[in-house]
Amino acid sequence: MRPSSGVRNGIAGSLALVSLAGLSACGALDNLLDVELPGQIEASAAETPAKAQTLVNGGITLFNCGLTWHIVRGGLLGDELASGPQLTMADDRTNFIDYTLPSSENPNCGSHYSSIAEARWVNDHVLGLLDGWSDTEVPGRSLLIARTAAYAGYSYELLGEGFCSAAVDGGPELQSAQVISLAEARFTRAIDAATAAGNAELLNLARVGRARARLFLNRPADARADAVQVPQGYVKLAQYPATSARANENNVSTTANQLYMGIWNYTIDVLYRDVRFAGTPDPRVPVINVGRLSTYGIPLWRSTKYATNSSPIELATWEEAQLIVAEANVAAGDVSGAVGIINQLHTKVGLPPFNSTIAAEVLNQIVYERRAELFLEGQHLADFRRYPLPLLPAPGTSYYGIAGTTYGTARCYPLPNSERSNNPNTH
Repeated sequence: MRPSSGVRNGIAGSLALVSLAGLSACGALDNLLDVELPGQIEASAAETPAKAQTLVNGGITLFNCGLTWHIVRGGLLGDELASGPQLTMADDRTNFIDYTLPSSENPNCGSHYSSIAEARWVNDHVLGLLDGWSDTEVPGRSLLIARTAAYAGYSYELLGEGFCSAAVDGGPELQSAQVISLAEARFTRAIDAATAAGNAELLNLARVGRARARLFLNRPADARADAVQVPQGYVKLAQYPATSARANENNVSTTANQLYMGIWNYTIDVLYRDVRFAGTPDPRVPVINVGRLSTYGIPLWRSTKYATNSSPIELATWEEAQLIVAEANVAAGDVSGAVGIINQLHTKVGLPPFNSTIAAEVLNQIVYERRAELFLEGQHLADFRRYPLPLLPAPGTSYYGIAGTTYGTARCYPLPNSERSNNPNTH
């Protein structure tokens, strides 16, 4: 998914600047933006073996930005979030803007489509550069390959999960499953490189990512083969050391969970308010009632999961891997094994045990567990599509009482118009 011309304006210079951002990871976007004329910087000046590490870090910076928008926009379409004081496009599942446009909420971090597409392009491009260099030129090259391949995989994964279709590097329009298959290939590359480098952290990051991709592709046995190898306690965080308002920050906190310019942009949707299991509040879904109504009379709720705009986000965890194993167990007829995993997770957070021997009931509970365990981590939109979950409110229901406006049936974002118009192969 090479970004459209509207997104990739000055892409060579942007890549050079992204490499500079890697010098101090995410927070360096503030310095990146201080460069007066980014389009005049030649990418070739940054694309040298000596700068391999900073190039890799820059790709991660872009991905972390895209992840936050995927969580917010995906949450809005996938019923984790709803419109707050101001009615918001996509919440009604019919009205979509072109998500290659800069966001007013954090214009320096791009937007939903553009930030993920740029992360995908940069990580793939850096992977190609690393392939062209030798181990002598780049000490620890296998480790860098593992890292950038993993983040390329996650970039493809977010695009495949969030968008109905996409196009890679000016090629034909691809459907979600085809995009996710490209994610799987990148994760396989990351697993091979991490194994060669002897790096368990990246190996497990790629295992979780590939298991997630394989689950989306309806290959539960293959997904389980990866997920079962992830050790207990594993967690990989996306970091947001925001040093200023212009830095790359956790936009989930900024736009969805905190006051922004004196208002809450979004509210927690009904499905995630006061979530309980067997009467016990589920601590994995920490939300509170703000105690006020929006302009349209909507009760305002916010989450306390991300306290500040520098709060990290869980990208891959043992808990997610275990839920993939549980779902694969149900598919294979091992209902009791799935129940055991559910109850291990319940014990960990102080919830009562779950009991059932009926496969459909256990699968429904796994859906609940994923909803709670992965709350505001960018996973629910994929589940919303994959199972598929009920559309709430139902299609045809009046949208906040606005005359002539009703909820639609969309479960994914369309390919942006700017991407389609700039790529003749998607016309």
